[in-house]
Amino acid sequence: MIHRNLIRLIVAAIVATIALGAGGLGGANTSAGAQAETELEIDALDIDEVERGDRIEAAYELTVSEGLAFDVAFSSSLCGQFDGPDEGDDDSDDILDEDETWVFDCRRSFTGMNDVITVLARAEDGTSIRAFDQRPITYLDDEEGDDDEGDDEDGEDDAETDDDGEEDSEAEADDGDDEEATGSGSSNTRRWLFWAMAGAALGLVLCIVGYLLWRSRQAARDEERLFL
Repeated sequence: MIHRNLIRLIVAAIVATIALGAGGLGGANTSAGAQAETELEIDALDIDEVERGDRIEAAYELTVSEGLAFDVAFSSSLCGQFDGPDEGDDDSDDILDEDETWVFDCRRSFTGMNDVITVLARAEDGTSIRAFDQRPITYLDDEEGDDDEGDDEDGEDDAETDDDGEEDSEAEADDGDDEEATGSGSSNTRRWLFWAMAGAALGLVLCIVGYLLWRSRQAARDEERLFL
């Protein structure tokens, strides 16, 4: 009878350990699959051609997917830094929702050849999110007499744009490394917890087996004493 109980306890402990491991790994996969990256999308609307130095009417649309965007900072080389959206914040909470389309517009003079748009924000989990875009600006009075001056300005604008692009690439690479390190650390933590729980379950099984063996030997000795 004692041996049967021992076998049942061992089998139950093994089944519990396997179930625990399957549940831990399944939970880890579910957590990894549930993570979705919040993304910003910029749409620079078309602008009419004007003479160089005249005011340009520019407008931009901003949307977000897979979450909310907090502390949105929108700027462009044509319009500068915006204090906030001109339209689209339906609930006036300064939070970009997935069902909202924020509109930014301005009317300013501009002589550059590229309009570089930059958006920085914060996701729900506190991570930084960003988006970049650019569009060329063409003018009605681009004549041959202004080509040299225009080329010089283009070179300066392109150099600034290249610098911005390099900084953005480095920043995105750093963010990618941080996310990869965070994901690796989280995965290692799950594995450590799983093996710790599995080791504890195995130790419990060994303790139960040792106790039952001791009880079995004690019962055998008691029976021998009775016969004597």
